[in-house]
Amino acid sequence: MQRQNVFQAVGVLSAGLFLIGLAGCGAINEQTPTIDKVVFTSNRDGNSEIYSMDSNGSRQRRLTNHEELDFQPTLSPNRQEIVFTSRRDGDLELFRMDSNGENLTRLTNNLRVDADPAFSPDGQRIAFVSDRDGNDEIYIMDRNGDNLQRLTFNAEVDQTPTWTPDGNQIVFSSDRDGDFEIYRMDTQGENVEKLTSNIATDDSPSVSPDGRFIVFATNRDGDFEIFRMNSDGSNQTRLTNNLADDSFPVYSFDGRHIFFDSDREGDFDIFRMNSDGSGVTNLSRDANDDTNPDSRSRRRSVRDEKAKLRRVE
Repeated sequence: MQRQNVFQAVGVLSAGLFLIGLAGCGAINEQTPTIDKVVFTSNRDGNSEIYSMDSNGSRQRRLTNHEELDFQPTLSPNRQEIVFTSRRDGDLELFRMDSNGENLTRLTNNLRVDADPAFSPDGQRIAFVSDRDGNDEIYIMDRNGDNLQRLTFNAEVDQTPTWTPDGNQIVFSSDRDGDFEIYRMDTQGENVEKLTSNIATDDSPSVSPDGRFIVFATNRDGDFEIFRMNSDGSNQTRLTNNLADDSFPVYSFDGRHIFFDSDREGDFDIFRMNSDGSGVTNLSRDANDDTNPDSRSRRRSVRDEKAKLRRVE
């Protein structure tokens, strides 16, 4: 599966899943996962809409109902709000709603693409990708859409931003050096550091809750698989190994598990595995494609969604 960025791929928007929150307590272990909530995108009802479910696949519920595309949901740290991307006003913009689907508010408003949102750990800021200045760059804004700040400035694509747990850095993917690699920078867009380096695509990073690890998707071994590395880019280790595509990984809020999408059973579904790659379980099991798990957002990249949009049109 060729990875592109949201601005080329809004046609693949069959489903995008995002982990949204921790809703359980007490003793937990690798075999007994805490019940997290997951928000995701699915076209199971004929259109791309946002759904939620428990992390064991139960209580699947539709949250949006609109004839245009709704996708790329990300849940606020207090589990009360969801920010997502939508084409309901004619172009791709960011919207916010309560976690039950009510009280919809538009956050961005321009004629370009705004997509790929990610809440900061304190829930007060949102990182996202936009081509409003002519190229796919990373921006941040307040949770109400104010105080917009552009963080990246280069001629290539910067995408799939995610925050470190301390809120001081943003990890993202970029092809600024010729192919997509994983980078990190501070929240002013400075001190950019390249964490991976190979001729394949490394994309869709997610940082563990303790900040020690980063998981990401890569096709360096042919098909897309999930890899894990230390936060400094060292000790890159393969977690999945099959002939299908495994992609868009995201840590659970307790760090014990990783959610990801895979077409290993035919269509794309959401899977959960232990943080070491063991104990893989299919959660969604729907005849349509369910994809893109994320603990904030993550998501198809902006170029991916744009491409999908062109195919749909």
